Order: sequence, then structure tokens, then C-alpha cells
Amino acid sequence: MAQHFAYVIHSNADIVILTLCSSIAEVSVYYVYVLITANIKSVIRGFSNGIDATFGEMIAKMN
Repeated sequence: MAQHFAYVIHSNADIVILTLCSSIAEVSVYYVYVLITANIKSVIRGFSNGIDATFGEMIAKMN
């Protein structure tokens, strides 16, 4: 449970700090960029996992 709380605090600390220190408009622009970056990372991670699985299958078929 403590690890879950630590993860939530760690992953949302930037938004909370920006909300307290700057305007809502700046925070919303920042968050849009964070969402775009996270989605790009997710797509790249999906391709990477697919490639790993393909290599694993090729190695398994060779033996």
C-alpha cells in the first residue's frame, strides 16, 4: 500500500507543484504536452515489446 501511495505522489508531483506555483493555463498546456509524450512512449514501448516477442519466437524455432 505504501508503494502505491509513493508511486502516485511521485508520478503526480510535477502537476501539483505547477498548480501551486503557476497559473491554470500554464498547467493545462504542460499537461497536454505530458499526455502527448506519454502516448508516444506507449506506442514505442508497444513496438519494442512486439519486436522482443518476435525475436524470442525466432530463437525458440531455431532450437
